[in-house]
Amino acid sequence: MATGPWIIRFIDTVLDLPLAKGQPSLKEVLIRHRGHIVFALNVIVIIVAHQGALFLSSGTDIQPSTTTFSKQILPVVLLFRMLSLYAFGVHRRLWRYTDGYDFVRLFFATVVSSAAIWVIVTFFLGNTHPSEVYLTDGVLCFLLLSGLRMVKRTYRVLTRLPGGTAKRTLIIGAGDAGEMIAREMQQNVGYHHKPVAFLDDRLGNQGIRIHGIPVAGTIEQMDAVAKRYHADEILIAIPSATPKQQVRILRACRPLNLPIKTMPSLLELLHGKRAITAIHELTVEDLTGRAAMEINDAKVQEHIAGKCILVTGAGGSIGSELCLQIAAFGPTKLILYEQNESNLHHCHVSLSEQYPGVRVEVILGDILDESFLRSTFATHKPHMVFHAAAYKHVPMMERNILKAVQNNILGTYQVITAAIAHHAQEFVLISTDKAVLPSSVMGATKRVAEMLVGYFNQKSSTTLVSVRFGNVLESNGSVVPHFRKQILRGGPVTITDMEITRYFITVQEAVSLVLHASILGQGGEVFVLDMGDPVKIIDLAHNMIRLAGLTPGKDIAIQTIGLRPGEKLHEAIFEEGETVLPTRHPKIHLARNGTVSEAIIADIKRLSVLDDRATPEEIKRLLMTVVPTYRSVDG
Repeated sequence: MATGPWIIRFIDTVLDLPLAKGQPSLKEVLIRHRGHIVFALNVIVIIVAHQGALFLSSGTDIQPSTTTFSKQILPVVLLFRMLSLYAFGVHRRLWRYTDGYDFVRLFFATVVSSAAIWVIVTFFLGNTHPSEVYLTDGVLCFLLLSGLRMVKRTYRVLTRLPGGTAKRTLIIGAGDAGEMIAREMQQNVGYHHKPVAFLDDRLGNQGIRIHGIPVAGTIEQMDAVAKRYHADEILIAIPSATPKQQVRILRACRPLNLPIKTMPSLLELLHGKRAITAIHELTVEDLTGRAAMEINDAKVQEHIAGKCILVTGAGGSIGSELCLQIAAFGPTKLILYEQNESNLHHCHVSLSEQYPGVRVEVILGDILDESFLRSTFATHKPHMVFHAAAYKHVPMMERNILKAVQNNILGTYQVITAAIAHHAQEFVLISTDKAVLPSSVMGATKRVAEMLVGYFNQKSSTTLVSVRFGNVLESNGSVVPHFRKQILRGGPVTITDMEITRYFITVQEAVSLVLHASILGQGGEVFVLDMGDPVKIIDLAHNMIRLAGLTPGKDIAIQTIGLRPGEKLHEAIFEEGETVLPTRHPKIHLARNGTVSEAIIADIKRLSVLDDRATPEEIKRLLMTVVPTYRSVDG
């Protein structure tokens, strides 16, 4: 049903009526015979143009001989006009998508056919018409054929007039992408969007109109423009926008409390992952200002293909994504080592569906089971080991300190020594920014794990590296799914502190970094992703509430609950005293610490004899001895 004026709605209703009971509608019949109808309309227009030219040239004083000659040459006119239309491909174009390019085709088709008609009639048929008849005929033919093709465009524009259900869309960006999407919205009623105005910071664009739509101001004037044009939603149509530019736009959008949509990034467009017209809801990834990081697939492929790969913690957020990305590069065998049965099952099913040709071994095992772990290495002899198994929830590890030490330190020690004993070529540790100047047990244990990597790299032929990054969006237990659940319940959304900030990264980026680190690593390095700017958690909460179509503080309350045990207000990504160096990858830095002393082995032995009789204070004091930068923070 059309959404414009009543006459358009009436026409659409008539077209939708069936011709008879049980028969298709008039619209369906017209669509089915579209080719024949277009052919007939073209013939009628050509005849009308020809007769019109004759009338305009002679007026009412048309001689019988002129009429007779006109009828004799009409077949020639029809033949050359139709042949020219077909030769220039005009007949293949859909009228609803008619644009300037179509008019150019139509112009040349008319000129060529007019010239051919004049030559044939003048030199072969004994022309009795004045020359201006053929010129007038050509002009009329072009205008009438153009007008015929504009009927559909006009109808589609009328269906977009105010009063319909189409959402009034304010488009940010009056460049090529904005022009293209505005044109598509006007032409395709299926979008259910009506562009009402553009916003653009370029002074040269101010005051102009694009497809009849005004460039009504700059991004800073968004509030006033949105109110003036009664916008229902905002569309960001700047595929090349940097993360900082996107964050600036989002801040300007914030007071409006309108739904925000965006277009694909340039990276998605270049790789064919989305079409430029693929409007989608803004995601949490868009809100964090993170630019997508791409890896060199060819180098990763060369590095992984044909090797046996073992992933510990294969069922977790990072581990399962590691398995999926590794499988894409064709390893000879992929070993999933995981202690959680359900997570292991889900990961295995996903791999089987997406990469049925990859040989997968499913191992339900604990990294603290030294005998079983070594047996697994002896059986499969992996070339590469990605160690993602870890306890990572900060407040929980503050309440279960011994388990954190056992899993994150002793478990890592056992995986490293098993890899070395069975001649693995490479070992990659998944680390965290919480290992930097740690304030929590979890962070301190991961810092010890980094130290173990540095120490054993000096003592073996296995290449060992660590990869350090911040919070992973959408991972189990992260703030994003937690906020989402609170919003679905109707609030309140709880944050620990109004000033707290965190670094964020998508799981796809994190795993891409890990795989690239396996290429860059020479041994002993701690690789750190360029995390960009930290994100204020209160801003993330506000934006997620708006994504849900709600208003922060009005529809969903926000409460401050205070920092939890072991939690810092701000994280860092480099340790004190670390030398920061660039790598071949612009998004990866190298943090160099120097050598790790033999004392680490004695420390591991002291930690390994701890049992339930050890108090939390004793374990923390021992951790402070191993990690001098660790300072416990009581929540």
